[in-house]
Amino acid sequence: MEDFKSPALKGTTNVKKVDPAPFTPSGILHFTVSVPDLDEAIEF
Repeated sequence: MEDFKSPALKGTTNVKKVDPAPFTPSGILHFTVSVPDLDEAIEF
């Protein structure tokens, strides 16, 4: 088994590294940005 960089995973035997799966977008990504000033948020 390959060594992990994280101290929490060092020496484990039940966790394995796998290649990431291909990503296919399925729609629109919505997100919010927290802004303390309303005028600043409107300009953004």
